[in-house]
Amino acid sequence: MCWVNGNSAPDRRPHRRGAWSIARRLTVLYTVSAFGLLSLGTGFLYWALSTNLRAEDDQFLVDILETISTILREHPGEAAPLRVEVELEGPARRYAQYFVRVIDDTGKVFMETPGINEAVPGRDRFPACWRPGGPAGAIPARGAP
Repeated sequence: MCWVNGNSAPDRRPHRRGAWSIARRLTVLYTVSAFGLLSLGTGFLYWALSTNLRAEDDQFLVDILETISTILREHPGEAAPLRVEVELEGPARRYAQYFVRVIDDTGKVFMETPGINEAVPGRDRFPACWRPGGPAGAIPARGAP
């Protein structure tokens, strides 16, 4: 036998239309939070990669400038060591080719990498980086032909 209480009738409240079940709510919450975390992680990785690539490019350019400055400082009257660096080293690289234009004290081109005019806009599009009486530490080319 079973005892039935008059108050224990089944819940007959009307089911609201549009109400989501707990499973649906958890699925949506999980999807949104996973998308948000993946977006934040991807954004951070992109920022870190772009920052490191930019720093690597800057270090590469500084290395080239230091090499050319050292050649100019140690061999002021000789064009051969500079010619090797400017005309042979840059174009010889397969993936990291670079172009160099060395300008003498008077502002004339002393030496440049072959093919620079096709790859880089003309000299008139860039400001002069050194003029007589220019910034301290600038090393002008000597021994212009």
